[in-house]
Amino acid sequence: MRFFLALVIVCLTLQFSHAFAEDAAQLLEKGILALKQSESDATKIVDAARFFARASDLFVRAGDDANATEMNSYLYWCKKKMTLQDVERFTERGEARVVEKLEAVEKLTPKADESQKWFERAEKFAQANPNEHLLIAARYFEVAERFIGTPLSLEAQRKSLDFQQRA
Repeated sequence: MRFFLALVIVCLTLQFSHAFAEDAAQLLEKGILALKQSESDATKIVDAARFFARASDLFVRAGDDANATEMNSYLYWCKKKMTLQDVERFTERGEARVVEKLEAVEKLTPKADESQKWFERAEKFAQANPNEHLLIAARYFEVAERFIGTPLSLEAQRKSLDFQQRA
């Protein structure tokens, strides 16, 4: 009987973690779509941030650090593209969690000696997703902004601008 109960618990745990991953993946897809649409309709940046914030929470809960980090890059991009009115819309709609997430991502202060690691993460993403120019630009943009004044910041800025022009 104990074995059966333990087996049921293990199966339910796996099922819930799989459901979290699926939901997070769906939110990621919706966020990417909204982010791309924001290039021609600036109001879509709010939707993108909403999807990325929710996906980030789910990826963190599932222990998926790589995807949670990716969400942070997109949220950083969204925050930089948003107006004050865009941010206020979250508060008006009772979505304080999104605002908290955006502010936390923006305030994140990596150590100066981590610039190479951040740059390599952007490079790896670019190599794995060569046709996702806007997403690649966002990843490099974050490196450029977080490590201002370093040689890697300048290189990341150049690459971000290059990929923005391709998007």
